[in-house]
Amino acid sequence: MIVLNLGFIPQSNANASGVLSITPLGWNVIGLDSNNVNVGPNEFPIGARVCASGGAVTNVTSAFVWDSTNTNINLTPGTLTSFTGANAVASLADGACKDFYYEVNVTRTSAAYLTTRKFHITASADTVTTKSTPLGREVYVEKLVSQNRNATESIEYAVAGQTLVPVGFGGSMTVAVGETYNFKLYAHTAPGGYNQLESFINLPNYLFKINSVTATYSTMDTGIDTTTLYADSCGWDNDPTSTTYRSCIVDDGKTGNEVTLNYNLTILGGGGSSVGLNTLLYDFSGSSYHYNSDFSTSSVTVNIVNGVNFHKSFSPATITSGGTSKLSFTVTNTQAAALSGLNFSDTLPANTAVAGTPNITYGADCGGSRLLTASGRSISLANLDLAAGKTCVVSVDVTSSTVGTYNNVMGNLYIGTNSTGLTANANLTVLAAGVGTGSGCVVSSIATWDFP
Repeated sequence: MIVLNLGFIPQSNANASGVLSITPLGWNVIGLDSNNVNVGPNEFPIGARVCASGGAVTNVTSAFVWDSTNTNINLTPGTLTSFTGANAVASLADGACKDFYYEVNVTRTSAAYLTTRKFHITASADTVTTKSTPLGREVYVEKLVSQNRNATESIEYAVAGQTLVPVGFGGSMTVAVGETYNFKLYAHTAPGGYNQLESFINLPNYLFKINSVTATYSTMDTGIDTTTLYADSCGWDNDPTSTTYRSCIVDDGKTGNEVTLNYNLTILGGGGSSVGLNTLLYDFSGSSYHYNSDFSTSSVTVNIVNGVNFHKSFSPATITSGGTSKLSFTVTNTQAAALSGLNFSDTLPANTAVAGTPNITYGADCGGSRLLTASGRSISLANLDLAAGKTCVVSVDVTSSTVGTYNNVMGNLYIGTNSTGLTANANLTVLAAGVGTGSGCVVSSIATWDFP
C-alpha cells in the first residue's frame, strides 16, 4: 500500500506545469470560380485551436508549415507565418484555448484546379513540448460554382462593448490600431442548409487578431461547433489516404439557412492604410461546391487609423552641464471611444539620466491607475486610461553632466499588449557650464540706435 501511494504522488506534480493540445480548424477544401478564375474568392482562412490543460502555460506561439510544394498554393502575401514575440499569447490559463488563423492564397490560374498542398500547424510554449496538427493534411483546390442561393446581407461593427452600427456593402468603416472591435456578418443559404458550410470575412492576420468567433444558424445539425467558421454536418473525410476522401462518411446532416457570424478582434497595425474585406459563404451539397454570387459586391473598406497621437519633448531643449530639463510625453486619444491600458517604455541615451528629484507630474486627463516609473536611464508608463478626445501629458525631470547632443528614441506606444506602431523622439543638447543657453542669458550691447 505504501508503494502504491508513493507511485501516485509524482503524477499530480507532473501536471502542474500544464501541457498543450492543438486541433485543426477549417475546411480542407478551398477553390476558384469554376468558369472564370479572375472572379470570385481565392483567399481562405486555415487555422488551429491551441488549448492548455493541467495548468497554465506562458509564451504560447504558433507557426504554419508547408510540407509539400505547389507554386499555385501559398500563404497570402504579408500573412504572418508565425505568431511569436509581440504576437504570441503571453499566458494561457488552465482549460483556456486560443485560435490561430492563417490565410491561404490560390493563384488565379486554371492550373490550380484539383491540385493540393500539404501543411501542418504547430504550437509551442515555455517549458512545453511542441505540438502539431496531424501530418498529411492538405488543402484541395476545387472548382467553385457561383450561385445566388448563398448571399451576404449586412455587416455591423463597433468598439467592443458599444452598440453595433451597420455598414452598407461598398461602404467603409474606420478602426483604430490597438482597439478591440466586434464585427457581425448576417448572411443566408438555401433553406435547409448544406452538408458542409464555411462562412467568413477575409481578415488578414497581420492586421486583425481574431480573439473569438461565434456562429449561429437557424438550421443546425447536432454537434456543430459554433465557435468556428466551419460547420461540418456530415462527418467530412479529409484524410487524403482514405478511399472516401472528400466525402460525407457519417450521415446527411445539414447546417445553414439564416447565418450570423460574430467576431471579436483587435487591430494589430496598418495605421494610415485602407483594406478591402470580402465576405464568403461556400458549401458542399449535391456532389458539387458553391459560393455566394454576390462575393464581388459584398465587400467593405476598412480605414485603419492610429487612434492616438504620440510625441515627446524636452523643455528646455538645451541645458548646461548638471542642469535639468523636463521630458514630457503627450498622448492624445483621437477616437470617439475611450482607450485603456496605454503603456510605453523609454531608455534614455547614455550620459543622460532621470534627475535625482524626478518631479513626476500627470495632466488632469491622465486617467486609470496610471503609473510612471523613472530611475536611472529607464522610464516606463503603465495602466493609462484616456477618454475620447482627451490629451494626457506625463512629465519627468532628466539631467546630464556630459556635453553633447542626445537623440532620445523610444519604443512603441502600446494599448494593452498591442502596439500602435507609434514611437517618438526628441533631442536634448548639453552645453559646458558657463555657456549661455539662450534662456536668461545676459548679452553685452553690440550697437545702439537713438530714434525720436
